[in-house]
Amino acid sequence: MAKQKKGGKSGGLPPESSNQSSGLPLGSSDKSGSGSLSDKTPTRSSPFEAKVVYQRARWKHGMRIFGIVLMAVLNVSLVMSDIERANNASHFSIPHELITYLALFLLDTTVLMPLLFEVDKIEVFNESIVLKAIFWTAKLKWEDVQYFKTPPMLKFAVLKSQRCFYLINKRDIKGFAELAASVLKHQDQFKLKEKT
Repeated sequence: MAKQKKGGKSGGLPPESSNQSSGLPLGSSDKSGSGSLSDKTPTRSSPFEAKVVYQRARWKHGMRIFGIVLMAVLNVSLVMSDIERANNASHFSIPHELITYLALFLLDTTVLMPLLFEVDKIEVFNESIVLKAIFWTAKLKWEDVQYFKTPPMLKFAVLKSQRCFYLINKRDIKGFAELAASVLKHQDQFKLKEKT
């Protein structure tokens, strides 16, 4: 009987590549992974908040401080003078004193009150406004502003919030027209719109 010829190699098939065994075409590689950069979302930076500053001249600010000191000395000296005369049993006319105090009250109302509530520096942001007076600073969101008025017959513009009001000198603040336009641009956000 003739002997049966053996095959050249056991199995008769060439060994398959690792790519074919994993179901991928030749020359391709697996690029997916838990650390893939494509899965990461870029972080967004916070929006830039622009700031515009409006301010009066420094010498005018110094004159306001001098006026407040002068008015305070006038009030204190007048009251202390009347107290001293009352302790010494000195004669003084009540009608005369009433007229004096009425004049002092009018002077405080027309001079001292504007000095206290007049704004020295205004900083306008996208979401808020900062008002700096002599003795305090207020930062208001546009939603906290009730109205902003610029009476043509007065030298002051009035910005009103829920807690306080602020006087802005239209003659002293540099670039007041631009400031008024910047504030009125946010008028739709005010709690109480200006009545016409």
